[in-house]
Amino acid sequence: MGTHKKRLLQGLNGKNAASWWGQKFVFSGTAQVLVVLVLSFFLWCFLFRDYIAGHCPLPIDAQAYFQHIHFYLENIARGVYPLWSPQDSFLGNDFGLTNEFFLRRIGEFNPLYGMLLLLTGVGMDFFVAYCVFMTAYYFLGVCGFFLLCRRLFTGKLLPLLAVLFLLFSSLGHKAFESYLLLIIVPAIWFFYFLLGFMEEFRKRFLLGAVFSLMIINTTYIPLYFYTFLFFFGVCTAALYWQDAGAALKRAWHFVQEQPQFALGCCGALLLSCIPALAWFWNSRVGDVLIPARYAGDAAGSSMVVSLQQVNEGGLLPHFIFNRLFVDLEQLRLDDVYIPLFMILTAMSCIWTAVSRRMVFFFVLWLVVFLFGIADASFIHPFLYRLMPIFRYFRNLQFFIWLALLPIAVIFVVEQAAAFFKELPKKRFPRIWLSLWVSAVHVAMLVFFLEQEVSTYSSYAVLFLSVVFFMAKIWGLGNRRVLAGILWLAIVIQPCEVFQRLDRQQVPGNGPAYTFTTQPALSLLSRQEAQVLLEKPKGPLPSAATPYFSTKWIYTALERIHHAVLWRYGQAKFLICDRVAAAHGLSSDFSAISKAMITFENVAYVSDATSLPLDLRHEVAPQASIPFDGAPDFKILKADVNTMLLKVHFDAPKFLVRTTNYHAGWQAFIDGKKTEIVRTNVTFQGIFIPAGEHMVLFRFYTPWRYVMAYGLIALFAGIFGWLIWLICSRK
Repeated sequence: MGTHKKRLLQGLNGKNAASWWGQKFVFSGTAQVLVVLVLSFFLWCFLFRDYIAGHCPLPIDAQAYFQHIHFYLENIARGVYPLWSPQDSFLGNDFGLTNEFFLRRIGEFNPLYGMLLLLTGVGMDFFVAYCVFMTAYYFLGVCGFFLLCRRLFTGKLLPLLAVLFLLFSSLGHKAFESYLLLIIVPAIWFFYFLLGFMEEFRKRFLLGAVFSLMIINTTYIPLYFYTFLFFFGVCTAALYWQDAGAALKRAWHFVQEQPQFALGCCGALLLSCIPALAWFWNSRVGDVLIPARYAGDAAGSSMVVSLQQVNEGGLLPHFIFNRLFVDLEQLRLDDVYIPLFMILTAMSCIWTAVSRRMVFFFVLWLVVFLFGIADASFIHPFLYRLMPIFRYFRNLQFFIWLALLPIAVIFVVEQAAAFFKELPKKRFPRIWLSLWVSAVHVAMLVFFLEQEVSTYSSYAVLFLSVVFFMAKIWGLGNRRVLAGILWLAIVIQPCEVFQRLDRQQVPGNGPAYTFTTQPALSLLSRQEAQVLLEKPKGPLPSAATPYFSTKWIYTALERIHHAVLWRYGQAKFLICDRVAAAHGLSSDFSAISKAMITFENVAYVSDATSLPLDLRHEVAPQASIPFDGAPDFKILKADVNTMLLKVHFDAPKFLVRTTNYHAGWQAFIDGKKTEIVRTNVTFQGIFIPAGEHMVLFRFYTPWRYVMAYGLIALFAGIFGWLIWLICSRK
């Protein structure tokens, strides 16, 4: 074996390189470890059984992700790739908005979503299938963390210890609280594949790392992961510069030996960046924005956030550490929780020899923490001003789950490994260690008593922990008995805490989350259309500013009362005989609002110069609203991206479609493209000549759908290839 390889393995992996190189995948006792791991996961599932069974409602953020995954897969199952969503977040009207933002959030190219289609295909309710899928996805991440820790630590106990710490932390809460597992799971597998490639330089590890990055690139927001990867690279270069150099030389040698394979991996990785780059480019155009984070046109992009907004999303403003030790009976899904035994292990093993790898993980944790506290340190403000890419994300508390918690677990296990490896043989040092461990546990007991901690399992953990450490220090007890005590010390408190967390929700028949998955094919009835043209009666619904919207609906909401927009939008189409010019933000919004209130027979358009002049003569005072069954207006076909109409007008008309204007929409009359003009601030309008015509509205060009389906095929193909390489051990 080469000198560089030995140094790399000894430096990055902390093992004897020669013995590890010859080690087989199945080692003595692996079956027992896997049984403990599986049983522990089943215990975790039992503790969250009401969530997994779909009996508990999801928090607001998780509801949104469930709805958009449901919307995406329902349409994919129909053979429609949903680039447009018919329902926005404004009053339930079908004004619509581009779906690309939500596709970026869920990572639509992930082939594991096929599991959801299989579960619903056999008759499982989609909400229950979603909860089962997120649970399985979390376990997939736990398995990846176990394999990663097997490469970091020797023996059987330490990787299992690390996995149990992570499994019974609050990281698993994210399966039912937010979208973060969609990034965390591929991030864990990336580092496993990366470390495997640095050790063995095999195809399966390189392809696995590339595939993990592809999933991350297409999931909102990859910048969190790449920020952490940047810090990881800096710390590696600073502390392992010789080993990193040797690894890069070996990697270059692999590329020279496998140029076609390496080139294919690079090509696939670059292709996976196209959706994110297209989205960031569109955000600069300004068709869409997030009002809550909109920093104004001067920012250059609708997605840029201010430093003040970043500070609000940092670690310090969020009281998520409140129940780390006390009030665990009030634990919520968004709180930070780690098993008490992990804290006791970190405190008891503090007097250990410091290794370079321990310094590496500590420095990496510290750098990420200092970045995450926003303006409380200099790191984030400096990078925010220096590199524009840091202006696109603000929820820095996400680094707790993406980086700080997993790093802390690995660091504590590294401490424990050094502690148990260096246990003294002589009596006096053993007495000193015993006194220190006793002092740690007594101090924690006093703290619990002063804080009136009511979780009885916390006191049981203290007892089991001190028994375990004393037995290890003095070499007492059977190994299996000690392993049982260790397992109980880890899981006994989470059993009580997670049970209470589960009982905070009232089980029922599951939440009724409704979301429009396709547009309605029917128009208003004749009576509904007539009532709509009359003066409104009764209270109109209230509305809040939508979280995500087009630029023009946001503009309309600022200048026109929401009730006016809501009532006007009840008509899917309006037929007008006159048009008038509206000059952007300098328009007379009071005139537009009045015309919408009375359904005046005029459409205010952004560009009236290109429209025929014969539309501007005096006609009926009110626009006509097409109704269901009308002989001159029919919806022949519709899905979320297209709508085909058949119309017959005696004279030229201007058709207003109360769907939000977006530059991606195209219109065709009898197969010939026609211009869509922005109408009444935020809607769409087209001129239609007299006679019978077929009118088609389509969102984006066919090539955009070809690219989307091509990326789905690419991701599925690489995933299948990766499975084949793993099974064939290549």
